[in-house]
Amino acid sequence: MKYENARDVLPDELFKELQRYAAGKLLYVPSPEARLPWGARTGYRRQLEARNGEIRKRFIEGASTDLLADEYFLTPETVKKIVYSRKEKYPMELKNIIKLYSNEQPISTDVVFEEDREDGLLFVTADVAFRERTIRLNVCDYVFGSEARIEQAARTIEAYRKAGINALPMIPDANGRFASEASFRGRECTVFATERPDTESDCPIDEAASFKWRDEYLDAAAKIASLGLEGKEKSAFEFYEPLTAAEPDCEDYVLEYFHDLKNDVERVFPEMLGKISDINRVFNENRRALYRLWDKLPKSCFNGEINDFGIDADGRLKEIREFIDGGRETNVCYLFRLAFWLADTEIGGKRINACTEVYDKELREARLRALCRNVGYIAQRYRFTDEEIEAAPYVYKNKLLSTHYYWEIIRFADGDEKKMANFCDFLERRLRSNEIDFGAIMRR
Repeated sequence: MKYENARDVLPDELFKELQRYAAGKLLYVPSPEARLPWGARTGYRRQLEARNGEIRKRFIEGASTDLLADEYFLTPETVKKIVYSRKEKYPMELKNIIKLYSNEQPISTDVVFEEDREDGLLFVTADVAFRERTIRLNVCDYVFGSEARIEQAARTIEAYRKAGINALPMIPDANGRFASEASFRGRECTVFATERPDTESDCPIDEAASFKWRDEYLDAAAKIASLGLEGKEKSAFEFYEPLTAAEPDCEDYVLEYFHDLKNDVERVFPEMLGKISDINRVFNENRRALYRLWDKLPKSCFNGEINDFGIDADGRLKEIREFIDGGRETNVCYLFRLAFWLADTEIGGKRINACTEVYDKELREARLRALCRNVGYIAQRYRFTDEEIEAAPYVYKNKLLSTHYYWEIIRFADGDEKKMANFCDFLERRLRSNEIDFGAIMRR
């Protein structure tokens, strides 16, 4: 290609404009023909695609990445990039997914949990034993099991461990990722793995055990709240936050429970709908008061299920588990959720709802004492803000409705209109009352 002077080729106006941008520079002006993709002119790209297809097919049929590397004169790392490519997903069985983590033949694979529902949810958990370690492998098609959530959970776990709070670490795959994609059972699933827990998960409901883990869990929760961990992905349990159109898959569980209660009452006790409307008005007033404070409430990243953790033989907390449903959550919401649940374990480990509380004043007062004790214990270790103290009564009332006062109400009433009326009156009184002085409990 020969050199030509732009003054001899371009019109004066265009030449002067070009001088403004590229005076003294040597430019290449390509011809207007369409640009072809890399490798298209020679056919080499088609050859590579065919080769990569063969490699993926052989991998699915059981060939190891090391064997394929030898046969195709590639490095094992290159083969892994080909077979785990996200651009083309091939159906994989569990044995193929295991190879995301090791080419070693596992000694055993034990499926410990499996849920595969027609409505879309899929979750398979397996303990995979190799010679030197055992991993807990998870394959899921679940709205809160996205790659972004798993990556955030891995960062959260690392922050916990640095702060001295033990949590089961996530295990990266052979490419160093904490979350991978795989086509499994006709679905595009997320794959992730953790260490296998080696401690009991059942909580000892035995006074002789002294519930040693209970205060340790409250200590850990206070420390986690104080960390103020940042996260984009919201906890599945942060159901008090006003949802946006950008979060269509998140559910507001409190509203869901209330709507279910309303529908059940309409079906069995239609004459009670006026009482339900009164309850709804109080409920919405509490929600609006909470929403006004929302942006001012401190947040951190928390684990998901609060009742999934390991305890050792002495009844002490060994590790916190279950992060897939976790994420960004207001501190006061998480801490109250934990305080509620632990209060129930203190008074027998049973779900305490209106079925028992409406007619059992002693039981209701025992749970209130246990709840106040737990919140006060946290307050000695975590400094609640004024906004959190102001929000506490509304969080408490939402929590009452979502956890304790929906379950089994219709079965409890058993067609008895008076029982149902007593429950409605009881619920409305609890939603209107300020039976706990949270300021006195939450301020140091």
